[in-house]
Amino acid sequence: MESVAFIPARAGSVRLRDKNFLDLAGRPLFEWTVAQALEIEDFTEVIFSTDSKDYAAYALDCFGHKTKFRVHYRDETDSSGTARIYEVIKRLRESKEMKADMLTLMLPTAPIRRKSTITSNLALSRESGCSVFSAASYDFHVPFAFERGQETSNGWKPLFSDSPMLTGNTRSQDQVNYFHPTGTISTIQFGGSASLPNTLYTGAKFLPISRFENLDIDTSEDLLLTRLVASSYIHADSWPFLPEDMDH
Repeated sequence: MESVAFIPARAGSVRLRDKNFLDLAGRPLFEWTVAQALEIEDFTEVIFSTDSKDYAAYALDCFGHKTKFRVHYRDETDSSGTARIYEVIKRLRESKEMKADMLTLMLPTAPIRRKSTITSNLALSRESGCSVFSAASYDFHVPFAFERGQETSNGWKPLFSDSPMLTGNTRSQDQVNYFHPTGTISTIQFGGSASLPNTLYTGAKFLPISRFENLDIDTSEDLLLTRLVASSYIHADSWPFLPEDMDH
């Protein structure tokens, strides 16, 4: 079953300018994810999707000698700030430009990965015949969540009727552990069809990942934390991956 890696790196960014090209331990952010994908033998092709000539030129300079690496140049539709990555993938599949049975989406903004996380995601997808997305548990217990409620006298309103803030049961060991999807890795099964479901989560299984791997850069604070993890734990002997024994 043929499998490709898909790494999207659009140049436009609202919160962090040129986010995908920001420096992480001396390398542009997207270089980490491309290098990781090229290390995975299961991938028959690594597609770097961008609307930037500068990004493409840098990527080709680094990886152009790799036979399974190629650049996908986005058209005007797929380069807009409103273009969704999943829609880009759907159009790529429907155009028959990409004919693999499986596609693994890896966001450059979530560059901290173990090699085993990628191979485990692929293995689970192959064994189950389903798409698989990565997920991490919330750092803080979700049942404590509340929203600003102008209709209440104290200005806040719990999201759950059995909120610990109402029941008084605030022991952490009694709280439900909730998960959320991450941009670290998602493998999409095409099932021999050119068309795709509405979301990559439809009928999919999930693979739990660690907190370090959950880091996804969207703000300057995220970037600072990711740089700290990268400089502290990822060295020349393990680059571009997080060591297997870290943050289990």
